[in-house]
Amino acid sequence: FNYGSYWSEQFFNNAKFVGGATDGSKGVTFMVYQRLHLPLTFLKSWFFFEDVIFAMASDITLPASNHATDGDTVITTLTQVFPSCVCVLT
Repeated sequence: FNYGSYWSEQFFNNAKFVGGATDGSKGVTFMVYQRLHLPLTFLKSWFFFEDVIFAMASDITLPASNHATDGDTVITTLTQVFPSCVCVLT
């Protein structure tokens, strides 16, 4: 794992704003994301309820730069990590 490589830097964030709150049974977390070496930015939030987790990304921007042109598409996906259990997504 080469920490100096562009590939590994995709897991780091230039933004310094993250947070969360809980009342012990429900919670929320949020972050501002600014990609290194690419002008991609977005806001991401997770809302936790008794048996539901709601994830949301908003304000996704990728302005024209050396790495992107106007009209480039940004494709998003949920973090696809599951615990050791049988998971049913509906």
